[in-house]
Amino acid sequence: MLHDFVTSFYVVEAPRPLLDHTHPEWANIRLVLSGTWRTCPINGPADPIRSATIYGPTDRTRRVEADGGIMIGIGLTPVGWFRLIGADARDYANRVGYLGDVLGEDAATIVPDLLAFPDEAARIAYLTDLLEHRIGPPSHDEAMVRAIHTALLANDYTSVAALAETLQTSDRTLHRACLRSFGFSAKRLLRRQRFLRALEATSDHLDQPLSQVFGDEYYDQSHFNREFRQYMGMTPLAYFRSPRETLRRAAIERQRMIGGSLQGLHAPRAAVVP
Repeated sequence: MLHDFVTSFYVVEAPRPLLDHTHPEWANIRLVLSGTWRTCPINGPADPIRSATIYGPTDRTRRVEADGGIMIGIGLTPVGWFRLIGADARDYANRVGYLGDVLGEDAATIVPDLLAFPDEAARIAYLTDLLEHRIGPPSHDEAMVRAIHTALLANDYTSVAALAETLQTSDRTLHRACLRSFGFSAKRLLRRQRFLRALEATSDHLDQPLSQVFGDEYYDQSHFNREFRQYMGMTPLAYFRSPRETLRRAAIERQRMIGGSLQGLHAPRAAVVP
């Protein structure tokens, strides 16, 4: 029942301190079961993560730090955001907030309930049941949201006008739908998806010159470097030389179980990523 709404459930267990950087992604729910976790935007101060947190859709990295501990995450598709959360996505774009602000009083009991279960499978079953009971009715523009999501994965569009023409809608209607359900304008989404495709391609071919890997996505190496700094806050070389213990493992598991190493590039499908 959640296949259209959840990209994956995932568990991050850090036996020692970690430092990593998220990629631009769709929205996530993150639940801290143990340890102290902090997050911050590019060049911003680190803030403690509350035990139950909602991460809005992002088009730039966030640094994640932990002294160690366990966190459970739930990736949401754009239509999943609308049906499970119900808030305007633009209000949460590149923001982190308390889960109770969107789920109400029930959010306060989620982590204590999770801690009472004996194993990971029981916790995922509990979260699945919780989300299934939150599924709201389809909105009048859900078909448009699904069509936009499919188009963003297709890699066929270089302009907003071309995307609007394919969807048989106006630029203005497309703009409103993207802001409300995806958090960003159509132009920013197309640019973000281009970066994610290039990031996924370069991650698999670090032994080759980058200009041979990202192909037509960018004009040249300097263009790619500028975009990389914009989204990840560092050069490609600095990023690929960083440990990336969490995101590297997550990418491998996503590819193995879901068929896409980055949340923003695979079609909706529910799975558990250990």
